[in-house]
Amino acid sequence: NILKCLWHLGEQDGKFQQGRSLQEIQDRRFMPTSDLKRGIRTLIRQGALSQLDNRYSLTSTGQKEGERIVRIHRLWELYLPTYLNLPPDHVHEDAEAIEHIITPEIERELELKLAYADQDPHASPIPYRD
Repeated sequence: NILKCLWHLGEQDGKFQQGRSLQEIQDRRFMPTSDLKRGIRTLIRQGALSQLDNRYSLTSTGQKEGERIVRIHRLWELYLPTYLNLPPDHVHEDAEAIEHIITPEIERELELKLAYADQDPHASPIPYRD
């Protein structure tokens, strides 16, 4: 969720690798400060985030993973109303839960089934792999 949040902030201003404060991250997506700090430490160890002066930025690895999570989320938001007839305004929470358990094979199936759609039901662009 931290990577996705930072990717969303980058999507808003086009600055994907800009350093962000804890407050900026929590303003975008609230999570308890202790959980956020623990998650950031883990992501720094994994090479997905870097830290400079209490600001955290996506590495190229973190940016790719954040984009992948957003892509899966938006694909699910499109899939659920298209194939399961769920109202588009009721799919966000389901997509939130599902996005973390998708295998690359299921991701490819979603892309194919949705004919590589370029927008989710909320008109947000669906990023695609290179």
